[in-house]
Amino acid sequence: MKKEVINIIIIENNVPEVAFQLLVMDDADRVKLAEEAEGIFEIELGYQEGVTDEDIQEALENGYYNNGSWGIWLTWTTINVKEGSSTIDRVGNIEYIKDFINEYGELSCADMEVNNSPCINVIGDTTILLEHFGLETATAITYVGSMVTDEVRIKYEDLADEVLLEISQLMEGFDFEQYYGKDDN
Repeated sequence: MKKEVINIIIIENNVPEVAFQLLVMDDADRVKLAEEAEGIFEIELGYQEGVTDEDIQEALENGYYNNGSWGIWLTWTTINVKEGSSTIDRVGNIEYIKDFINEYGELSCADMEVNNSPCINVIGDTTILLEHFGLETATAITYVGSMVTDEVRIKYEDLADEVLLEISQLMEGFDFEQYYGKDDN
């Protein structure tokens, strides 16, 4: 099944970066998300020096603005979505993770009682695992053997597709009713 994604791409110093991606799940979403994307586009554009109201209006009509050193594009793309799955693809996985955290709060792998934390990398006896999940970032813990040597936050957008899928699957399997029903005493 095909779904639309609204992308807002910002280019600074000739380097494009996807600033926002909004997954359109149905026709009702399309109008709401198109308005939201236009609002974000207009806000981002309004932050730039020397941009007039006419520039903003023209940019909204054309879907882009570029002054030579900074640019912004509003694009629509189509992606393949695996039918019947809530972990659908990169954009869908990120959206699912953020929606889950927004609804149930930040969680750790210990909270979810998983046996293995999602692994980002292993080199020799150094292992980097994702162990905590916040709204915008996951916390990566670096272990050398069993000793913790580093802790960093990583944006979900910077994680590999297979790691995002693994996080989504952990969250899908999480029994939040049992977790929230636990006695804290």
